Amino acid sequence: MKKEPPARHWKEIPELKERWERWWEEGMKQVTFDEAIEDQLKAWGVPIVRATDVGASVEASMRRNLGVSTQKTILKEALYLFCPGVKVSVFTTVMAADAGTIPVDQEVIAFGGTEQGVDTAVVLQPAYSDRLFSPETGLEIREILCKPRSMKGASGSYYGRAWKQ
Repeated sequence: MKKEPPARHWKEIPELKERWERWWEEGMKQVTFDEAIEDQLKAWGVPIVRATDVGASVEASMRRNLGVSTQKTILKEALYLFCPGVKVSVFTTVMAADAGTIPVDQEVIAFGGTEQGVDTAVVLQPAYSDRLFSPETGLEIREILCKPRSMKGASGSYYGRAWKQ
């Protein structure tokens, strides 16, 4: 008997379903990072951060299983109003700041997107996660350089909120 992949909200999006099923067939437990690209980035001195998503943790389980919205969930959903790439840009900037790989006293350009690829670029003033809303040293979204005009794919599914349809 063939084991089915676990349910994921983006599995319901036709444009992503084929990719998800291929990953499942290949036995992927997580999206991998191409070794050649990683080696090139390291050669250029680009730090690579592997960390838990700021938006995923106990709060995610509480939302899924208990229907409880936490402040982190509300922040994530507010950023999704722009597009998933803005949420990814903000959260990865905070993760990189917490990891010490980017300065918090200089602007950065962060990129984000979905499983389809990068589609968003944002200029941010970084902050550590425990200072995110500080009036003096908190995170600032200074400029959205580009983002998708619409998050609806060819199927009409909304990439950022498939689980709510």
